[in-house]
Amino acid sequence: MSENQVDGGSWSFLLKEVNTQNTRLIARFRSSYSPTVFNIALNRIFVQPASLFMQKRMLIGIQQRVEGTFRSSTPENIQVILWLILFFLLMILLLGILFGKRWIRLFFAGLLTGSMLLLFIAWQPSIWIGIPLVCILIYILILIIRKRRVNS
Repeated sequence: MSENQVDGGSWSFLLKEVNTQNTRLIARFRSSYSPTVFNIALNRIFVQPASLFMQKRMLIGIQQRVEGTFRSSTPENIQVILWLILFFLLMILLLGILFGKRWIRLFFAGLLTGSMLLLFIAWQPSIWIGIPLVCILIYILILIIRKRRVNS
């Protein structure tokens, strides 16, 4: 196993009957990983905050479904697509940082992209704010990559 490999993880949900009228939902997330500085930083900076907000939103969705108030909407689906775009951009930048010769610009682009991803997960801006922000970020990333190619 490599030094940065995740050893394992699980997410569990337990429905516990409180009485005949009420049930309690208990959700737990666990992960184990090699205790390197990189893994600890990645876990504390990205994984824990993201899972906190993701779990909160998921539990709200479960509650709405149980109460019959859930309505799937296109803006929520677009918001998920924006999260995925940001996540994949971040993964591409991380690969560029790991395998690129000039990684400083990509590092700062990765910080910007990771910060925007956390902002989107925590704040959940409307799609009318989110789409332009992602487009601006992609434009900035293109400028960084083009400038990097010219200098190489």
